[in-house]
Amino acid sequence: MKNPWKIHILLFLSCISIIAQNATDNLTVEKYLPGLNRIFKLHEIIKEMHPTLEHVYPVAIAEEGQFYIFEPTANNTYRFVKQTAITLPVPKGIKAAYPLQENDNKMTCVVTGEVFDSMDGYAIIFHEFVHCAEFATIEMKLKENLKIYKLAMEQKDWMWELNYPFPYLKKEFTESFFSLLSAMNEKDLDAVKEVRKTLRQYLSKEEYSYMTWVEWKEGFARWVENKVRNKFRINENHAGRTEPFNRTTFYEAGSQLIELIFKSNPEIMPDLEKLYAFIQQ
Repeated sequence: MKNPWKIHILLFLSCISIIAQNATDNLTVEKYLPGLNRIFKLHEIIKEMHPTLEHVYPVAIAEEGQFYIFEPTANNTYRFVKQTAITLPVPKGIKAAYPLQENDNKMTCVVTGEVFDSMDGYAIIFHEFVHCAEFATIEMKLKENLKIYKLAMEQKDWMWELNYPFPYLKKEFTESFFSLLSAMNEKDLDAVKEVRKTLRQYLSKEEYSYMTWVEWKEGFARWVENKVRNKFRINENHAGRTEPFNRTTFYEAGSQLIELIFKSNPEIMPDLEKLYAFIQQ
């Protein structure tokens, strides 16, 4: 027969461990609530800038293998809804928005805690909220006519937007892209269009489709982010302008192109579907 005292001691230690873990979890939640609730205060300042900034969205904070998931409430505060184990690896410093499995596949802004340490972090949160708004409105409709997306889904390539093998390092691309950036610096939309015609001639249809998709999706979010940064009086984000070119190059090029499009066609500004059509030209 087992020693009853040992059983009692083990049960006691188990209870102590659970209580300690719950206390730690509660401290983690309380640690992040002030930073999360600051989102609402900043949102009041920038929400009129574009319809995609009308709402705030769920936030999942990754810490020590766990997601701490918070939902916005009608009282302009965030409410902690659950803690759950992270099922797929999440890199330190992640700032992304996607349908999060651990949050019932709701579009969720996924970050790590240091994002609340600076105004730059908040600007990026609003960048990710733009992606939530894109998904909630027009993104899936646009993807229905996007062959590169359909092919990726057939191949179960869920990460195609991140991993597409675009020829960033080819000489023809880099030379043309420097010309494109130069035309953008000159604020010359006609010159930009001419360079893009050159790009379209030697890129495959699939490659051009990928480029214009990222220019629209990420370029627009970057454009909004920089408007937010100007409002917050912090430096704009222009990552992607220098070699070696990579996916973020299209964030920058898209943002600059969209700025030129809106200046010459301000009526397009609230219509993301028309904006995408313009970028594809």
